[in-house]
Amino acid sequence: MNIKDLEKYDFKKIGNAIIVNDLPNDVYHAGLGVSSSSIRRFGESQLHAIEQTLETSQTLKFGTAAHSYLLEGEEAFKRDVVIMTGSPYTKANKELKEEYESQGLIVLKEADMEIIQGMKDNMIYEGNAYINAEGKIAESSIYWYEDDVICKCRPDVLCPPIDAPHSDNEIVIVDYKTTQSCDPRQFNFSVRKYGYDLQAAFYRRGRSCWI
Repeated sequence: MNIKDLEKYDFKKIGNAIIVNDLPNDVYHAGLGVSSSSIRRFGESQLHAIEQTLETSQTLKFGTAAHSYLLEGEEAFKRDVVIMTGSPYTKANKELKEEYESQGLIVLKEADMEIIQGMKDNMIYEGNAYINAEGKIAESSIYWYEDDVICKCRPDVLCPPIDAPHSDNEIVIVDYKTTQSCDPRQFNFSVRKYGYDLQAAFYRRGRSCWI
């Protein structure tokens, strides 16, 4: 895959950046470009960076489902996620879960859905304002060059600033994070473990290419 291959998707050029709106998630992760995740894994070893695989733990699946519900809406959520009723330990439900997952769907329990709904209900005003901003673009992919190296990022939401006036080329990047604890010390551990600080800096570099 090369940079020209992106032209078959819904893309536009802004400044020195290319923004692709409908790039499938698996194509983004398997395709060209260096992401902040790649750079973080180089901190472990070259092998970690080159042979990186997408993690698929139940915790990460829950986070993906929460992103879908809060950022893309119920229609996208229903397309990607199945809520299982009853005990997950019955033979019938185990077989049903296996069938759904073989289709690439995320399977959650009813209790998980209650938590996600609670997350939506308790979103702070500023978060809601940006997540539901007029003209928002969810799950777009951004590509730009650093010298001869193609870089990329995939923020949850791109949208104009909610406070007017602002210039036509201003943009806000929103990336929603789920965490096991809101305690500052515990969340700081997640920041260091998953490289959120590096990710934020990387997103700013991509943003600077079209402003």
